[in-house]
Amino acid sequence: PFDSLDEVVEEVKQILDRPDIFFHDVNWLDFSSGLIGRSEEMQRLHEEAASVQMGAGEFENRLVLLKGSPGAGKSYLASNIQGELSESGWLYVHTKFDRFVRNPLLTIASSFDELLASLGEGGDEENLDILENLEAVMSTSAIATLSEWLPSLRDLFPHLLRRVISDEDLVSLADDSQRRRRNNDMTSSSESAQSRLHYIFRKLVSALSSPERPLLIFLDDLQWADNSCLDLISSLLMDFNHINQFGIADDTPQCFLVMGSYRDNEVDS
Repeated sequence: PFDSLDEVVEEVKQILDRPDIFFHDVNWLDFSSGLIGRSEEMQRLHEEAASVQMGAGEFENRLVLLKGSPGAGKSYLASNIQGELSESGWLYVHTKFDRFVRNPLLTIASSFDELLASLGEGGDEENLDILENLEAVMSTSAIATLSEWLPSLRDLFPHLLRRVISDEDLVSLADDSQRRRRNNDMTSSSESAQSRLHYIFRKLVSALSSPERPLLIFLDDLQWADNSCLDLISSLLMDFNHINQFGIADDTPQCFLVMGSYRDNEVDS
């Protein structure tokens, strides 16, 4: 500690005259690569991801929850595991919920829409294979229904939609979908409509994911998701037999990991 202002001035002069005495090369202190003190959590996440891939044929889907206060590093941890899994061929969907969004289900839909749009860009052979599988697995009516939530499907599969919708009606459908999205008027109160939506989303995840290219779904700030979102997530994870709307079992395997983060100080215990 300094006893007077003169001592402070003298110290500053010495720093200016002989900076080599006071400043040292600290390049070896590299905090930019990887996480510090999170090796155990990263190892656990890698184990869960490996379980998904090895058990894909038996519907070995997994849910991992990260809890903590704001700023605890949940999103950064998720970002790191996403980067490492992406290098191994995983697809990635990132949904960040917002307390001010009136229809959080649209947030989930938008994140899947971004993934589908990216698959249609660039002409990558593996991405084209995924889209071909999507076309083979999902019916035309399912794609038409889902296109209200995922507008990129209209650009990816216009030839399919024209089988059931005229060009004029297709434009009208797009305009109506945009209006409903703007007005947050997408969720139907009909139980049968919700069941069909859940079924179609399960088919979508089945088409997108495979042991070769599993799917990581990161749901950030889950404390702001509503019941419709939680019902959809539960359906994706728990309805392993994929009973469709006609009561027929559809044993299409899935291969995905759901990772959710939430603020444990903002949820009811």
